[in-house]
Amino acid sequence: MKRTAIITAALLAVFATGAWALQRNVPGQTVAGMLINKTSGAPVTSGTTTVYVVCDGTYAEGGGTTTHKGSGLWSYAPTQAETDCAHAAYVFTNADAVNAQVQTYPGEIPDVLDQEHGSGPWTK
Repeated sequence: MKRTAIITAALLAVFATGAWALQRNVPGQTVAGMLINKTSGAPVTSGTTTVYVVCDGTYAEGGGTTTHKGSGLWSYAPTQAETDCAHAAYVFTNADAVNAQVQTYPGEIPDVLDQEHGSGPWTK
């Protein structure tokens, strides 16, 4: 039961990052994932964290930069090419952690605003 609650909390933290609002084919963006220890449930704050990117179905190790931000929250700055897809998933892996996955649907700014807020003056 404790492990389920910890995993649920980690997933909620991932979804709270707002990572689904990436712009398509634009550099300088980040996604974040919360990593928790496989056995204790404690935040994973060290070690080598690798991000694998699934861009429109193509799976490969990411070429961007991974950084621990604190309390088990890891950020990943994807390359521009890793945001140039209709659907992208970023899988955070660490030998001590339960993997965390972030799903994104990169779009243009008006598309992202429309997805988040419905129709409005920013729509095409």
